[in-house]
Amino acid sequence: MVGVGGSNLGNYADDVDTFYKSVAGISEKALAVNIDPSSNATMKAIAQANAKGKFFESFLSLRPGELAQTLVGSHLTNVTNGTCPQPERDGEKTCLTPLRPKGALAYINLFLDLENIHSTQDFSFKYYKCDGSPGCTSTTETQVSVPRLLPKLRADITELWDTIVKGNVELTQNQKLLSYFMGNDMTITMKKLGYSSNTRDQYVKLKSLMMTRVMMDYLEDDFVTQTRNSLTALRAANQLSEIPELGINEVLKNVDDFHKHYENLVSTQLTKELDNIHKEFSQFLLMKDLSSEG
Repeated sequence: MVGVGGSNLGNYADDVDTFYKSVAGISEKALAVNIDPSSNATMKAIAQANAKGKFFESFLSLRPGELAQTLVGSHLTNVTNGTCPQPERDGEKTCLTPLRPKGALAYINLFLDLENIHSTQDFSFKYYKCDGSPGCTSTTETQVSVPRLLPKLRADITELWDTIVKGNVELTQNQKLLSYFMGNDMTITMKKLGYSSNTRDQYVKLKSLMMTRVMMDYLEDDFVTQTRNSLTALRAANQLSEIPELGINEVLKNVDDFHKHYENLVSTQLTKELDNIHKEFSQFLLMKDLSSEG
C-alpha cells in the first residue's frame, strides 16, 4: 500500500484523506464492475497513443515500451497477493508499485560515456523487463550490454574517410547514408587539410561528437514530447473511466524532470567536451597553416 496523496497519483485534488476514501477501495470497485484494475501507467499510455520511434518500439533485446518506462519510470497497479512491498491499510487490496526512473544520465549513456568521452566500452544498461503479464503489470530489473553510438560513429566515419582516400571503391549502403548526412564536409576538409591519418583522426574526433549531440537532442525532444502527450491523453481519458488509472501525474513529473536533467547535463558536461575538442581542432588548423607557410 502506498502512503501518498491522490493528487500525486493523478486523480484527485487533495491528498491522503481523499486518496484513502476514494481510491483505496479501487479493488472493491473493480470487483463490483467486473474490471481488472491491474495496469502499468506508462506502458498503457504509449500503447493507447500508438507512440512511434526507437524509444517505443523494439530496442535491441527490449520489447516495445520497455526503454520508455525505464527512462521515465511508471506505476504498476495490482490487487495484492501477499507480495506488495508496503503493508496494506484498512484492509485495502490495491498495491501501487513505483518504477523509479533511470533518468537522463542513462539515456545519455546509450550514446556516449560522459565520464570518459573517448571510451569505446559498451554500456551495461539496467532496464525494467516485462515479466509476461498482460499490460506489463509485473517487471524485473534486467541488465543488457548496449553498444554506444559515439564509438560506432567514430569507426564509421574513419572507415568512410579511408574508403574515399583509396578512390574507385564503391561505398556500402551505410557509407552512402553517412556521406549523405555529412554532405560535402569531409571532402572539403580533405582538400584543405590533406588526407593524412592525423588529419582524419582530428576530423573524426570533432565530427562524431557533433553528430552524436545532434542525434541525442533530436531523439530526446521526440521522446519527451510523445511521452508527455501520451500520458496527458491517458489522464484526460481517465476522467471518464470507471476504474481510474493511478500514477499518471507522478510519471508526468518524471518526464519533466528527465528533460530538465538532460538539458543540464548537455549544457555543462557535454558542451565542455565539445569546446575542448573544438579548441584542439583549431590548434591543429593553426599548426597546418604554419607548416604550409613554412
